[in-house]
Amino acid sequence: MKTPTIRYLLRSVTPVFIGMCILSSCSDGGTSDSASAGASAKLAASAGAPYGGKAWPLPGTIQAEDFDTGGQNVGYFNSANTNQGGQYRKTEGVGIEATSDTGAGYDVGWTTAGEWLNYTVNVAAAGSYTAQIRVASHGQGGTFHFNVDGVSATPQLTIPNTQGWQNWQTVSTSITLSAGQHVIQLHLDSVINGGLVGNFNWFSIGSAPTSAGPVAVPKTGTKKVYVHMMPWFETNSSSGNGAWGQHWTMANQNPNVVDANGKRQIASYYYPQTGPYASGDPYIIEYQLLLMKYAGVDGVLIDWPGSQNVWDYPKNRQNAEAIVAQTAKMGMSFAMVYEDHNVGMAYDAGLIPNKIEAAKQDMAYLKTNYAAKSNYIQLNGAPLVLDFGPQTFLNGSDWSTILSTFSTPPAFLSLWYTIDKVGASGKGEFPWIYSDGMAGLDNFYNNRSLNIKFGVAYPGFNTFYTAGGWSGPTWTLPYGSTFSTTLNKAIAAAGVNNIQIATWNDYGEGTMIEPTQQFGYSFLTAMQQAFGVSSSQSDLQLIYALYQKRVQYSGNTSVEQKLDQAAAYLAAHQVSSAAALINSI
Repeated sequence: MKTPTIRYLLRSVTPVFIGMCILSSCSDGGTSDSASAGASAKLAASAGAPYGGKAWPLPGTIQAEDFDTGGQNVGYFNSANTNQGGQYRKTEGVGIEATSDTGAGYDVGWTTAGEWLNYTVNVAAAGSYTAQIRVASHGQGGTFHFNVDGVSATPQLTIPNTQGWQNWQTVSTSITLSAGQHVIQLHLDSVINGGLVGNFNWFSIGSAPTSAGPVAVPKTGTKKVYVHMMPWFETNSSSGNGAWGQHWTMANQNPNVVDANGKRQIASYYYPQTGPYASGDPYIIEYQLLLMKYAGVDGVLIDWPGSQNVWDYPKNRQNAEAIVAQTAKMGMSFAMVYEDHNVGMAYDAGLIPNKIEAAKQDMAYLKTNYAAKSNYIQLNGAPLVLDFGPQTFLNGSDWSTILSTFSTPPAFLSLWYTIDKVGASGKGEFPWIYSDGMAGLDNFYNNRSLNIKFGVAYPGFNTFYTAGGWSGPTWTLPYGSTFSTTLNKAIAAAGVNNIQIATWNDYGEGTMIEPTQQFGYSFLTAMQQAFGVSSSQSDLQLIYALYQKRVQYSGNTSVEQKLDQAAAYLAAHQVSSAAALINSI
């Protein structure tokens, strides 16, 4: 186990069945053959209900296999009345199989003319929508259309030859819907290819965020906002050795001890809303990045241990890369905060033979694996690299050698009042949390002349080190107004174009702004106000609801697909669509 890293260093509705398929309505979508007409004449005996118990929200996406309950002639009509694929809803008479389309899950196949599937929906607002349908066919496919409440609502659509039953394409049409609850019916009209219409994966009504991609949350603030994030937390199930990570335990805490309120014993005076977590958990990362986004954060500055395979460095690096992998998906940028102190500790322990070469290897790894990504933060045309120090390499010659792996010198920033220790490689400084609080910040903003000067905002400072059996500072900074004060100072500071929030999740030092039992969403709502963000606490709570659903339905492929769609809606700033989908589960 590595020596603990101390971060303060230096300056430092009930459904009504109205979708019965009758001859006059089901043939309105276009010319149908006799089989279609015969099947369309079958009437449902009683009302069906939405699968899962809630009407599907529109705009939104509906999986083809999530047709209404009630069985044959109610939720669907199927000529064979059997599940030829044997998957998912195994007792229903509709052929369902696993799909290899993006997002995996299931599709409906073995379809023929005259069959239909009903879906009870709830439309948020009247309008003309785009309907997108995901289809596949090995050879020329057949035709289909949609009915709404027993009346044809679209023209017939033809399924193209996609060159395989699992080669998928999307076909589109327009559909007009009134607000409220309806039954949409997918009606299969004609066949060409061996008596089969085609395969159906899903249909989406409304704008599709997966096509639009992520967008920035609107805000009036013009300065870039980044948050400093620690990737070093492990649970007993993520660590690989059955033990909780040291940043939850320090020297004497045991998260396996749970109190009467369900709280685990952790090395912090503050308790995360989610409970203690693993930094590499994809659900946690999605939750954290979405919260940041809706609080006005543009990117993440990830505390990076380097590339050396000693102590817990590989696990921390793995977690950092899991975070990086989701940043682009959320429309966020990132950069690395190097810990040169880690090289020094590993060298002193005899685990690496050459400090300079190890640091050069770290920079080469950073350049190749991170800085080459399109969403890596650039300042003045160069990749941003911060160092939390320097602590091991204290002269410009060392840093010139270490950073020589970059063909274009990076925008290299060290901690405040240390640029003299990095020489010509230093392009600026970033302030941190220190015991002199506001006076120290005022002095830095007003008197420190630098090419690049970052601002900082933090909530307070109250370490658990003494209580946790670690060494470290005992001074404190109060909470209360500290966060809003430091935010406002950084926003107002002349020559400061970038603000670092310190930190997202350093629980040991009490500088976390992510939601906790003690502070709730207060730090994030303060950021929304300060940066003029077009979102509110209700959006943050929706993101937490998404996380809770992720945990509750983990392993349920059908629900997970819906949650993926909800996350995509949130990344695309389509909050109402995300809320409707999350609340339907």
